[in-house]
Amino acid sequence: MAEIEADNARTRAELSRTVDELADRVNPKAQVAAAKDRASEAAAEVAEAAKARAAVAQDAATTFVGDVKRRDPKALAIAGGVVVALVVVVLVSLRKK
Repeated sequence: MAEIEADNARTRAELSRTVDELADRVNPKAQVAAAKDRASEAAAEVAEAAKARAAVAQDAATTFVGDVKRRDPKALAIAGGVVVALVVVVLVSLRKK
């Protein structure tokens, strides 16, 4: 008999936890809090990824500037191409006016 009562008590405790968990899942405040947490985590991940990519871009730019300063032909050709492209864009936009 004591074993049955103990089993019933465990079952009641499990049911109580289950009901509490279900109540939390349908509680609008809990849902909003969970959504805020997920959004904050996503924003932090995006910010971290952006910082990492910015660091890579900064390293590439620093290397490129160093190559131009050392008169590396490949870097100079790229820089010249960019200047030509900018001049073309400016001239085309001036003609349209």
